[in-house]
Amino acid sequence: MNRLAPPTRTRVVELSRDSGQISGGIAGTVLLVLLLAGLLTDPAAAIAARVRLFDIAQAAARAGADHIDIELLRSTGTVVLDPQAARRAATTFLADTGTNGAVTATETQVTVTIAANQPTILLTLVGIDALPITVTATAEPQTGN
Repeated sequence: MNRLAPPTRTRVVELSRDSGQISGGIAGTVLLVLLLAGLLTDPAAAIAARVRLFDIAQAAARAGADHIDIELLRSTGTVVLDPQAARRAATTFLADTGTNGAVTATETQVTVTIAANQPTILLTLVGIDALPITVTATAEPQTGN
């Protein structure tokens, strides 16, 4: 009779010599893919948030620019903002949308600035917890003929 050594012994010895280099390579690749995904998704979310905040700032500035000094317009035909009413209207608009911002108003224009932080998801892996966003919109009163 022929006696053969069981093939599993040889395999066990070969498997135990595995140094785990492929596991490290896979872990590095996964980390790289997550980092690249973070470089795409988190800034895209920040851009979307910036667009939304800019829309709010523009609308608030326009709401303020609607408040002209009616008496001066009727007496002289000159279009001048009522700065207090314009500031109040823009601030109310921001409050109605649940947004914090700074409003300045002069007799010629209303400026709204909103600053916020967009939280990140994947970039937190490299220590970036939020991306800062600042938008500014200005509106001037217009007359239609």
